Amino acid sequence: MIKDQQPSGELDKYLAWLIFENKIDIDPHGYIGQWTREQWAAALEVRNAITAADHAVSGTGDYLHPTTCVPEWLRDILNATWFRHPGSDPAPHWLTSIDHRIDWFALADEHPQLVLENPFTDLITPTMMREAVDLARTRGAQAVIHADVGAGRDSGTVICGLSALYVADDVSTLVVDIAEIFGGITPYPTSGSGCMPALNTAISPDTVYYAWEWSGMSWPDRSDDSSAGFSV
Repeated sequence: MIKDQQPSGELDKYLAWLIFENKIDIDPHGYIGQWTREQWAAALEVRNAITAADHAVSGTGDYLHPTTCVPEWLRDILNATWFRHPGSDPAPHWLTSIDHRIDWFALADEHPQLVLENPFTDLITPTMMREAVDLARTRGAQAVIHADVGAGRDSGTVICGLSALYVADDVSTLVVDIAEIFGGITPYPTSGSGCMPALNTAISPDTVYYAWEWSGMSWPDRSDDSSAGFSV
């Protein structure tokens, strides 16, 4: 884990801005304190290293310049695909990746410091999501993972929160089989230029994706609070 390389005043101003933007009015310092100062400092460092792209021209999303906390291998992959800055997200995310070209499961196999998790429930595991993605790709369907990436609590680790799965396919049996992997949880169809996977991966706005968005579901193993969504 990197040390706080940002001046403490800059980091404190950043945290105060997040509290203000998100109207965190219940023990805001306790909320921020769920994560280490090093995790917040890494998030600020990445924020300062991202250049917003002209999406209309490049279509490649934002660009990440070298940082001390993002491994070079990960930075190279991100800059060759699509990601976006998390903006005022009240968690120490580095960025959000939504791109069918990234195989997070293969990357985790290759790089042990990359830790996959479902930040919203322990009932749908990364192993189950890997099985679903493998099944979709075996049948020729496009699978898109919504991943929130950031520094882990342990030194040198990178957390990849698998926040949603989108599958583009018109074969209903595939959707049924994936739902069975997820214990009977069925998806909902989504399309149009405003849907999450269409930001980069849809062939056209008419492409229909079947969406499992864990953040929008209720889970018996998690309390309904604003801290859900990132590893602590």
